[in-house]
Amino acid sequence: MKMAADLKSVTTGRVRNLTTQIVVPTLLIAVIAGILLAERVTMTAQITATPTVTVAIDHVALHVADLDASAAFYSGVFRLQEIPAAAKGRRWFSLGKDVALHLPG
Repeated sequence: MKMAADLKSVTTGRVRNLTTQIVVPTLLIAVIAGILLAERVTMTAQITATPTVTVAIDHVALHVADLDASAAFYSGVFRLQEIPAAAKGRRWFSLGKDVALHLPG
């Protein structure tokens, strides 16, 4: 019985860890992507007596504890295509239309 209780405790801890490190950021990206990236939506703000200013998102960065596990998750579950990163220790994925997901480890 102690072994079963230990296994349950370890499993519960891993599920919590998975939830905080992968699921919550993924939901955040899904919301951002759905709102801002579907048709490369740009937000336009007009200020009185000045030209229109256009702001667009070109990347979203999520700092992750386990870079390889997170990269496997985004490429496996969401089928995101990995693109070359500018520095070692980082993984980048295309979200389409010149927008990227950056995963610095």
